[in-house]
Amino acid sequence: MMNIGRRAFLGGMAALPFAARRLDAAQPAGAQGDQRVEEQAETGTQSAYVPPSAPIIDCHIHLFDKTRPQGAPYPTDLQPGLTMLPPRYRATVNGTGIVGVIVTECSSLAEDTLWVLDLCTSDALFVGHCGYLDFGTPNFVKFFDRFRSNRMFLGVRYRNVAGRSFERGLDRPIFVADIKTMTDAGLVMEYGGHPSVILKLADKLPPAAKIVIPHYPRLNIRADQLESYMTPLKELSTRPNVAIKLSGVTKIVDGRVVGDLSLLRGWLDQLWDLFGEDRVVYGTDYPHEDRTAPFLNVLNTAVSYVKEKSPAAQEKVFWRNSARIYRWQKRAPNQPSV
Repeated sequence: MMNIGRRAFLGGMAALPFAARRLDAAQPAGAQGDQRVEEQAETGTQSAYVPPSAPIIDCHIHLFDKTRPQGAPYPTDLQPGLTMLPPRYRATVNGTGIVGVIVTECSSLAEDTLWVLDLCTSDALFVGHCGYLDFGTPNFVKFFDRFRSNRMFLGVRYRNVAGRSFERGLDRPIFVADIKTMTDAGLVMEYGGHPSVILKLADKLPPAAKIVIPHYPRLNIRADQLESYMTPLKELSTRPNVAIKLSGVTKIVDGRVVGDLSLLRGWLDQLWDLFGEDRVVYGTDYPHEDRTAPFLNVLNTAVSYVKEKSPAAQEKVFWRNSARIYRWQKRAPNQPSV
C-alpha cells in the first residue's frame, strides 16, 4: 500500500479544473455485433474504444420507467416519460465487451426493488441487483426474506433520501442489527458517503462483512478537506472486505467536464494504491454518466485506465473481484465463471 502524502494528493487533483474539454457527440457506435465500436470522441481526438481482452461485468447501472403509473422517484432531474430498461442497456453495450450487469437501486421503495428483480430475471445479461431495504424499520422485516429468496438479490445500496440519514442510523442498535443480518447472509452493503461514516459502519460490523463504496473516483476534494477524507480512507483500505467501485470516473469540476485520463490519473492512482487490484470493481453508472459525457467516452476513459494494469489485474477488476464479492451467478454462455 502506498503512503499518500499531501503533495502527491494535491498534485493529482489540482490540474482538474483548468483543462477540461467539452465533449461532443461524434459518430454513432459501430455495427451491432462488431467487436470494435467507434468512440464518441472528445473534440480534437481521433481515438476509438477497443474492448479489453477480459470480459466486463458492469457493477453499477440504474433502471427506471417514468411511464409507470407510480412513476419513478429517481432520478428527479430527467424528463417525464423517460425509460431506462434492459433492451436499451443491451443495445448500448453491444460490442463493448460488457457481458453482464448488476443493477444498483436508486429508489427507496421496496416495490421498485421487486420490479427491478423481475426485470433482471427476464434477461440473462443481468446477473443481479443491489436493491434497497429500510434498516431499522418494519419494512426490513417485511421484505428481507422475500428479497433474499431471489438469487438475483445481491445486497443493498443505501442512500440518504426522503429524510433518511445513514450516519444517524448507525447510532441505532436496531439499524445496525438489520445491516448485520443482511451481511451475515453473505450480501453486500453499498454506501457512498463520507469515508468517516463508512469507517463507522465497518467498525460496527464483523470483519467478514462485505462493504462496497461507489463513485469515489468522482470525488472533488478541496485542500482543506484532505485530512478529513484521507485519514479514514487510509484506515478503510486496511480492511480486507472493503472494496471500491471504479465508477464515476468522468466527472464535472467547476461546471466543466473532465474526461481526459491524463488529468484524472493522479486521483485514480491513489485509490488504486490504497485498495489494490483485489478490491476494485468496475461500474459504468449508466445512464447517469450521460450527464457528463457520452457512454463510450465514459467507458473508454475507465477501461483505458485499467488496461494499463497487468492482464491478471484487468481480469480482477472487470469480473473476478465482483464474482467473489457479490457472488453473482453465470446466466449466459459468454459470461465468465470462477
